[in-house]
Amino acid sequence: MHPTTRAIKGNRVPVTPNQVSTYDHSGTLYPQRKVYGVGSLAFNNKSFPNFTESRPSSRSNISNAGGQQNVLPQSHATGIVPNDQASDEKTGCLPGDRVVFAESPSAPGVPIVYRLPEEKAANPDRLNLDRRRLTICPILEGEENLRLLNFQHNSIARIQHLSSLRRLIFLDLYDNRIEEISGLSTLSSLRVLMLGKNRISKIENLNNLLKLDVLDLHGNQIKELENLNHLSELRVLNLAGNQLTKACNFLGLSSLTELNLRRNKIQYVGELDHLPKLLRLFLSYNDVRSFESIRCLGGSQSLQELALDGNPFTAEASYKQIVIDQMQCLRQLDLKKVTDDERRMASIVVRKEQEKKKECSK
Repeated sequence: MHPTTRAIKGNRVPVTPNQVSTYDHSGTLYPQRKVYGVGSLAFNNKSFPNFTESRPSSRSNISNAGGQQNVLPQSHATGIVPNDQASDEKTGCLPGDRVVFAESPSAPGVPIVYRLPEEKAANPDRLNLDRRRLTICPILEGEENLRLLNFQHNSIARIQHLSSLRRLIFLDLYDNRIEEISGLSTLSSLRVLMLGKNRISKIENLNNLLKLDVLDLHGNQIKELENLNHLSELRVLNLAGNQLTKACNFLGLSSLTELNLRRNKIQYVGELDHLPKLLRLFLSYNDVRSFESIRCLGGSQSLQELALDGNPFTAEASYKQIVIDQMQCLRQLDLKKVTDDERRMASIVVRKEQEKKKECSK
């Protein structure tokens, strides 16, 4: 059984799927196409998550189970079959290879991926192309019914050739070289977008993704929170490991329940008290120096879990008591449950601190 992952606490946390079965794809050569290479494909077949009831996964549950090859290996480009592999004369593929990469005269240099019709009929809604050393998003031949697509661990620099995938709900481009969010305008059904560990510096071009439920942008170079206010159905937002110095401009994210801002440079947090469904906030390892910098959290009527470890503020002796006293709905602080005794003690400590300040000001 292969694990899937979540985009919430930390960056990628394992979650074990309930039902998993494994199958393989195989490919053949089509006429009038120059075939450059074939690759192995095998992944776990699991039903899509129920986004209204279950907690979302931050990665697809597909994993590569075969050997990895270049998209355009020299042996295939020259028509030479390696000595340790015998070709299959019936299919034109090397033994064990499952996905065919071809090139069309109409798009020189752009790989085309296709599968046998019976394979697409058996499982038409998902495709795994991780670890293929792709530098370009390939054209996906006859894959208009795809709902889940994985491009993890490649070297893709630009999102393209996806305009025909209007049924796509899960797109994973984790660990590539993407510098700009683009090429997604026709994917209006998309629910999960994974763009972690890329080179993105700006949040943009998400205007048509109104059904987006999970957005993972961790491990990029983003300096400002912007262009998110229209995503009223977004429930999970992961911006860990970026270059944010302040966290605000959240108005409109009325469905947001989990927000991950770990490992940024955040000194100020605002507007989170206007998010009616926010339950979990992760602010660990930032530059928060006092409760005044995050005072808006005290006005939240929904926030139940908060992580602030690794901030300068946590070095204060009364840090924990101040936070607990100011946040009456809080149930967990820095991954530890807030007890009734701690809440009573927090009230006493804060009151004494206030009395000391009054005495000193006289």
